[in-house]
Amino acid sequence: MEKEKVQVQGAQIPRNEAYSRYAAVTRDAAQHRNWTFYEAINYHMLQYMFQA
Repeated sequence: MEKEKVQVQGAQIPRNEAYSRYAAVTRDAAQHRNWTFYEAINYHMLQYMFQA
C-alpha cells in the first residue's frame, strides 16, 4: 500500500505549476499572433503608401 501512495504522489503536478506552464504557452502564442497580424498590416500599409 505504501508503494502505491508514493507513486501516485510523484505523478501529480501541483495545480499552480500546471497553470503557470499553460499560461506561459498561451501568452507566447497570443503574442506571436498579435505580432503576425500587425506585421501584415504594416507591410500592406507600406505597399499602399509607396505605390505611386
